[in-house]
Amino acid sequence: PLVLSKFSRKFSLDPDLILLSDYDSKVAKMYGVLEDKEYSGRKIKEITRTTYIIGPDRKVKFVWPRVVPKNHPQDVRNKLKQLKE
Repeated sequence: PLVLSKFSRKFSLDPDLILLSDYDSKVAKMYGVLEDKEYSGRKIKEITRTTYIIGPDRKVKFVWPRVVPKNHPQDVRNKLKQLKE
C-alpha cells in the first residue's frame, strides 16, 4: 500500500519488508504483548512495545521485548543484516 511504501522510503527500509498494522489488537493478543495497566484508578490494556522479526518461513527469528526506541531502528537493521548472512 501507498502509506507503507512512503513509510518504508522515509526510514530506508527494504521494499520487500512487510509491515503489519494491528488496528484491532488481534495480533497483539496472539503474541501476548497486551498488558493490564492501571492509570488514575482505571484498568486499561496497553501494548508492551515489542519487535519480532519473522522470516519468510513464517517462523519467529528474533524478539526484542520491552523495546527502548532510541537506538532500536539501528539494532533492527543490524540484526536483519546478520540474519541475511
